[in-house]
Amino acid sequence: MMITKFALLLAPSLALSFALAGCSGGVKVTKVGDPDHPSGSLVHITNVNATTNIYMVQTPENMDIVLPGGDWQALQMFKDADGEVVSFYRDSGRVSVSVSTSTEKNLRKELLKNLTPSDTDSLKLIKMLEWSTSELDSIDFPDGQKPNVVVSSARHGHVCMTDSVRNYCSFIVHTGMDNWVFADVVTPKEENAEELGTRVLSKVNMEKGRSANRKLRKFKSTGLGMSIWYNWEDEDLNPDRDFSRAILLRRSGLLDFGSTLALNYTALYGFNPGDAWHNWGWRFMLLFGFRLYGVNAFVSPFFGAQIGLGMQFDDHYRKFRDEFAVNVAGSVGVGLVFCRYCKYQFELGTSFDAVDDGIFNDQVFGSFNFYAAVNY
Repeated sequence: MMITKFALLLAPSLALSFALAGCSGGVKVTKVGDPDHPSGSLVHITNVNATTNIYMVQTPENMDIVLPGGDWQALQMFKDADGEVVSFYRDSGRVSVSVSTSTEKNLRKELLKNLTPSDTDSLKLIKMLEWSTSELDSIDFPDGQKPNVVVSSARHGHVCMTDSVRNYCSFIVHTGMDNWVFADVVTPKEENAEELGTRVLSKVNMEKGRSANRKLRKFKSTGLGMSIWYNWEDEDLNPDRDFSRAILLRRSGLLDFGSTLALNYTALYGFNPGDAWHNWGWRFMLLFGFRLYGVNAFVSPFFGAQIGLGMQFDDHYRKFRDEFAVNVAGSVGVGLVFCRYCKYQFELGTSFDAVDDGIFNDQVFGSFNFYAAVNY
């Protein structure tokens, strides 16, 4: 009985869509208790305006399903505390959308035993797409056609195929509450199943609740890059400001709260051998600060700021008080984190930092930095 329950929850949604799409006449919508269709019940679709209809899925979380304008009918095939299956159709069943929802726990327990909690978001999505691909592969498509798999993010993907009559797409979303949504779309050849499926799931919030469910994660980071240093001008000591290229080693620690905010510290080491040890230099900075992520996604842009202690030595000068700076330092930067919710992250960034030599001269040494780092 349990296996049958979850087979109804997931696998037949495609089959139901195909069956509806093949109907030539009207489709009978029945209520619970109809002896001919005991498992189906009529559900209400809210008409928002002339171009949009909304159906709210309530289990295992509230999610809005968007249906473009048209005379849609809906049949609820299954519902319990862990999931729901609803089929929508119009044009005498020529266009159909079957939406299935489920908790991840029940998927792991009953259907996809290779889906494990330790998997990253992207790996879970890949496993689900492979499962959907195998469902589509079971259909006899002409000319040995292979499914077209699209991964939109670490939590959203779909797979599509087409034959001489219809287009088929299976969409998968891993929601912000760690539940799963499947939407199987079938349209006539002249309609775009991919665009319809994208719109149907456009209001499913993939980030809702993630800050509460994503645990605080700690990363260490090692990166390499290049710096362009500059020093200060003085009519007698250094009439023209100098710019020097240097090697940059970046070590960092990161506390990622899983949503918009992260705290970090950064140690920067730089070295420029100069020209045969003439006009050479080195620098060190230890900075503490924060970063704010623009979006919470597979690729997350960020802005950050830090403050701390800095030291820099520049051999363009001849007196120690002129060539050495040590004082308060600050930094601002922007960058991109790739695979943010994976075990390992890859980061590209650029920053500007400066150290004020208020102890000796009240002058400023500055640097533009470019780096690539691995967070682990």
